[in-house]
Amino acid sequence: MAGRIDVAFADTTYFLGTLAKPDAKDLEFVGPQFKGGPILGPGIGAAFRKTDKDLQDIYNKALKAALDDGSVSKYSMQWFKIDITK
Repeated sequence: MAGRIDVAFADTTYFLGTLAKPDAKDLEFVGPQFKGGPILGPGIGAAFRKTDKDLQDIYNKALKAALDDGSVSKYSMQWFKIDITK
């Protein structure tokens, strides 16, 4: 909007939030959308100390449950306007 950037590369959820603002009326979303893969990886990671195996197991179980029951998909549509599980 200030004329300093011609192109940007960032997370889709960031751009969707930015483009939804009234002052972004002159901006547009163009080009390919990358869906992870060998360059960008499959998604976001969480780090745990090696000694926190129990915490890692609890985290993985909760994340799997939220993915399985559709919660992640539901809330990603609510907040990001895209299904980040796909």
